[in-house]
Amino acid sequence: MAEAQATAHCKSTTHLVPQVYGALEGTRMPILPPSGGYRDYSHKEKLNCSLYTPTDQDFETCPKSALKCFANETKVLIQEWEDVNFRVVRPYRNLSKKLEILSAKLNQSESECRQCEFLNEQNAETFLKQLKSTVEMMNRLYC
Repeated sequence: MAEAQATAHCKSTTHLVPQVYGALEGTRMPILPPSGGYRDYSHKEKLNCSLYTPTDQDFETCPKSALKCFANETKVLIQEWEDVNFRVVRPYRNLSKKLEILSAKLNQSESECRQCEFLNEQNAETFLKQLKSTVEMMNRLYC
């Protein structure tokens, strides 16, 4: 467990997005859920929230705006988790900040981009799947 935590910390400081390195490499090796099951990830039976969710097309068109939206909505999701007494570990608390840092590195005008509030709302599970898809796309495009 200590080795896994050390690797996760190293990758999160390198890639600025905690715990995502394994997901980025998921095209080459399977990623298994924790032994406690998928429930460890979402508590979706208790969590009932809608989050503005950028699509892959939104990211392709306006990457900076899409990442800012993911950052803001991640804050909402973490607050929702805390409201249902789900313990949010530190790397996930920092996810929105890491997304903000990444968006700030993109040199793009946002004048033609849709504001986050005009995007479709999705449940937490769909939001997280789309965030994962976007990070994987970033990896393909920029790494």
